[in-house]
Amino acid sequence: MEVSDSGSSKWYGDAQRTEMAIERQVRKAIRSEFKCTLSQWLNLRDRTDLRSAAIHLAAFNGNIPLIKLLLENGADLKVATPSGVNALHMAAQGNQPSSLNHLLYDYEAFSINCTDHSGATPLIWASFCGCEVSLSFLLAQPGINVNAVNDQGESALHLAV
Repeated sequence: MEVSDSGSSKWYGDAQRTEMAIERQVRKAIRSEFKCTLSQWLNLRDRTDLRSAAIHLAAFNGNIPLIKLLLENGADLKVATPSGVNALHMAAQGNQPSSLNHLLYDYEAFSINCTDHSGATPLIWASFCGCEVSLSFLLAQPGINVNAVNDQGESALHLAV
């Protein structure tokens, strides 16, 4: 009488497929939990007085690849500091027209005239910080409100002189 191994190999193959399916599900759950945790971490604000998030610092420094990486991993593009400063304001303060262009036109997440809690627009921030390249870029954009004023009644022109 011959002993057939086909029954045990079928069972082994089924068990192996089941184990691989379980492993895929576990890895998927871990990735999902990691992305959720990473997303929460990416949107935390630092402990400085600015209370900025990672996306703010990337925009301020003109680091487009980092902005993309942060957004791919759950960073909130619209996150703002307690004073209402967002990534577009930070890009203007950092004198980064590449960040301004990327945030305005690749994601279309912001109005060019968006304000923080003090009424300051990206143009007002660029003027306040003396960021001539940001000013040039912003002034060339359609729809820019050159007459916008902050809560103190100051426009970009007031702050530039």
